[in-house]
Amino acid sequence: GGGGGTRSVLLFGGSFDPPTLAHTRLPPRVRDALGLDWALYLPAARSPLKSAAPGASAQDRLDMLAAALAGAERCSIGTLELDRGDAEPSYTVDTLRTLRRALGPSVTLRLLIGTDQAAQFHRWREPREVLALAEPVVITRPDAGADGALPASMAERWRPDEMAAWRRRLVRVPPIDASSTEARALLSNDATRDAPRLLELLPGPVLHLIRDRALYKAP
Repeated sequence: GGGGGTRSVLLFGGSFDPPTLAHTRLPPRVRDALGLDWALYLPAARSPLKSAAPGASAQDRLDMLAAALAGAERCSIGTLELDRGDAEPSYTVDTLRTLRRALGPSVTLRLLIGTDQAAQFHRWREPREVLALAEPVVITRPDAGADGALPASMAERWRPDEMAAWRRRLVRVPPIDASSTEARALLSNDATRDAPRLLELLPGPVLHLIRDRALYKAP
């Protein structure tokens, strides 16, 4: 559109199964720390590196994410991976090519990942193409050493100049201890389905939707 417009976008992909307080709080903090305009959440159909299907349906995950981000400023959800469906695993490089075509060459794309994903980055499909399309931002803890907790094994995969580039991509943000795995474990057990801990893991609207739709209940 006209005017200032969006010049830079932080991309954040995940299964959001369910979306946690870490998912809702960390990307906007990183976006603002880097002076980027927008955060675009990209729910995955099916991660090629995770063989098991997620716990909630694509529609439920999308609805939970929309509930989690309701009222959030300069955040939106991109459904291109879900629209592609889960007949095929969704690869980041395909999503980035589609986004690049849609947004044009002048918009800067940055891809938010964790140190664990950085360690596996060489296994991604066409990793150097991904780097060219959207330079990663690697989130790490403020108390991580100079290498930002980038695993030593990465040095075997990347040239010294590439490793220097990885270190420049680090952004130190206080961690938020909220994992989808812990939330699902509590929700799938009737004894802990109402645990107060869930309020520390999930946004209120997400928890409401989970209870409303009886998601993650043990079979």
